[in-house]
Amino acid sequence: MRPRSKFSAWTPFASTGKRRVRRPQRPQFHLLALVTEGSALHTIDFVNYAVSPGTVFWVRPGQVQQWGRIQDFEATVVLFTPSSLDAASQQLLDGNFRSRQAAWQLSGENLETISTGMKHLNLNYACPDTSAPPFARRFCGTR
Repeated sequence: MRPRSKFSAWTPFASTGKRRVRRPQRPQFHLLALVTEGSALHTIDFVNYAVSPGTVFWVRPGQVQQWGRIQDFEATVVLFTPSSLDAASQQLLDGNFRSRQAAWQLSGENLETISTGMKHLNLNYACPDTSAPPFARRFCGTR
């Protein structure tokens, strides 16, 4: 799993090849996920996080992550490279990285705001499936 361009979004996980994503990974990009259904454990830098609807987790470049039972939950996922951010945003993220917190359980207005933002990102950056015209698939790096 890696961004197809500087910024990618998709849902659900069903199409990603579960065996491949179950191994520990150290991505060189940001992975932001909002869990929408089900529950499981997700490990980030050797800390287990119980994820369930409303959980947002963020894996930063260089962190080790391991998916738990990926078939037990659905999430909207956004991948983005460090170079896709402007300097001010990167500085803000670098400052938050020191907190080491990687997952948050949201509810109410916070959940609604993040959910809406993730849906917009998904609409703007989601890659078409294999039935899409070839030019659309090439844009996202799919074949």
